[in-house]
Amino acid sequence: MIYLPIAGTWGAKDDEWFKQGSWFARLLQGHGIDRVGESLRFWSTALGGTWGCGNDHLVWDHAGEKLTAWQERLPMRDERLIVIAHSWGGAVAAYAL
Repeated sequence: MIYLPIAGTWGAKDDEWFKQGSWFARLLQGHGIDRVGESLRFWSTALGGTWGCGNDHLVWDHAGEKLTAWQERLPMRDERLIVIAHSWGGAVAAYAL
């Protein structure tokens, strides 16, 4: 299985659970779930320079479109893509649906 973490607006804090090599990534990898999107830091800058914070549906919608486009560019695999989102990253994931 593969997964893509999407942090919220303030995702660049000290714990950075969403980064490659984090405690979270190691935990999932130990269960055979590999992270994709190594170049993606967090939704606000990773998805084509999308930035915004707070309650802004236009930002979430735009980032959701970027996420959908990114996902469509993934090479075809037999695995499902699991999206793990936190905070406003969840709004981005919802808009991507």
